[in-house]
Amino acid sequence: MKTIATITAAAICLTFAATSEARGGSYREVRGIDNCVKAAARESTGLSTSKGYYVDHSTEARQFYVNGTRWENGERKQIRIACTTSKSGNQTLNVNVAGGRFTNVEPESSADLAQK
Repeated sequence: MKTIATITAAAICLTFAATSEARGGSYREVRGIDNCVKAAARESTGLSTSKGYYVDHSTEARQFYVNGTRWENGERKQIRIACTTSKSGNQTLNVNVAGGRFTNVEPESSADLAQK
């Protein structure tokens, strides 16, 4: 009986963790990244994307950037996906899948620039 209670408690904790992870962005954002990944999957065999992604909200359309991997010639290759969706996330306007990775580049501080 103690084992069943422990398993049930663990299942509830895992369910809560998965639910809270899924609420990372707005509904429109989640729909947009989902449509973006689906569009990229149509061009890719065995697509697997990272959990993290970047969203640019500076224009009317939303731009998504996400890293992933896919199978190419029997090998797992790193790819990057750049995608534009409508603001609501319903329509995928543009998808670009290329080799490589997006990297986070920290801007230089003004103190660093003054010393150069």
